[in-house]
Amino acid sequence: MEQLLQHLVAIVVAFADWWAQGFHDIQAMTWNRFLGAFWWLIIFDFPRYVLPDIVMVFYILSRLLFRWPRKVTMDRSFEPSVSVLVPAHNEEASVAKTVRSLLEQDYPIAEIIVVDDGSQDGTWQSLQAFSSDVRVRLVRNQTRGGKASALQTALRLASGEIVVSVDSDSTFDRDAIRWLVQYLRDPEVGGVSGNIKVRNRKSSLATWLQASEYAIAIATGRRVSSYVGWLTVISGAFGAYRRSDLESVGAWDPGIGDDSNITIKVRKRRRKVVFAPEAVCLTDVPERWTVLWRQRRRWDKSGYRNRLRKHVGILNPFVYGARNSTAVAISVFYKMVLLFAFLFWFFYDLLFQERGQIAWVFILTFVIYGIANTLSLLIACALSERHDEWQLLWTAPLMIFYYFWLRFPRAISTVEEIFGFNYEQRFYPDEVWAQAPKW
Repeated sequence: MEQLLQHLVAIVVAFADWWAQGFHDIQAMTWNRFLGAFWWLIIFDFPRYVLPDIVMVFYILSRLLFRWPRKVTMDRSFEPSVSVLVPAHNEEASVAKTVRSLLEQDYPIAEIIVVDDGSQDGTWQSLQAFSSDVRVRLVRNQTRGGKASALQTALRLASGEIVVSVDSDSTFDRDAIRWLVQYLRDPEVGGVSGNIKVRNRKSSLATWLQASEYAIAIATGRRVSSYVGWLTVISGAFGAYRRSDLESVGAWDPGIGDDSNITIKVRKRRRKVVFAPEAVCLTDVPERWTVLWRQRRRWDKSGYRNRLRKHVGILNPFVYGARNSTAVAISVFYKMVLLFAFLFWFFYDLLFQERGQIAWVFILTFVIYGIANTLSLLIACALSERHDEWQLLWTAPLMIFYYFWLRFPRAISTVEEIFGFNYEQRFYPDEVWAQAPKW
């Protein structure tokens, strides 16, 4: 026992010496060494993350000091007819809450069309509670066709001038539909993305971190992207389109990434795509890391497939306009090019830097990212109408590890797409994949 304790003490002492050497190197670090070790942060991540945060800080301060009016105000006389499409597959636990939340909206929704897409649980039985409501139309597909198929079925039955698509595990603020529609007062806007927040954030560590990610990437990130015209995803959980735009592009296609696919299709018509921060939707996110891994694999595969295979032509500014080409190019650069540049930087430092250098590089990286994540969460909370979102601040030091972990499913999915591995996804039935075009 005494020998074991001596070994443990020796390990602790060696570990402490290792970090002490790192702190010593930080104190002795010159600007040349700093630039050589942190070129990644300075060249790529600072412009990507910190500059937008600085812009949002000035925006918040300017709005408070100069009392700038909202870019889009509430006009209750603007009430075009709205059809809400709700595809559902094995959602007996949540679909009734979704429909009830839509019925409680303060907007006169023309119809809510729910398509049970071949569910094998009690989804259809749960929906029978709304069978007598004239505002709800229930459709049952005996054979599963996938989300795009269910949305197309609902669209054929819809009559509204505006079409809103939602996920069947989501609920909404009472004024969410009304705010979403307000942004379509601009005749040049073809699509509007709602503000997605995590409903089950307290369920696990994974959900807490996803809640912070959504607050940073959606509530703040999409707000900035919308301002500069670079928004390339209308969330599948909550988004609105003009019916005429959907019909002109053939609406949803079979395959993964229906949200990014339909958004790029709308952008290719040179229509504006904007973000409505006031239109809040609450959704459940994966509580287990394995489920989250599979979800991100699917999302990341669709990102590469839709941007660099199916719709690669949008990168031509002479055909689709400079703003559209820039928006997609920036998205590809951030999500794919910088991904592998980061992994190269990380593993190069890990394998080839001296032991002392590794210590201070990782220490300072943790500190820098920790400060940046804290700033991002502070901005997201300041912009939020929900006061309890300040609880997310404790996750800031953990977000560096979370973002690092997320790079691996993205890297694997991107490599698979580049070389054509595992094209099919079990997210859709085999017969649907057989009919889907390949790129």
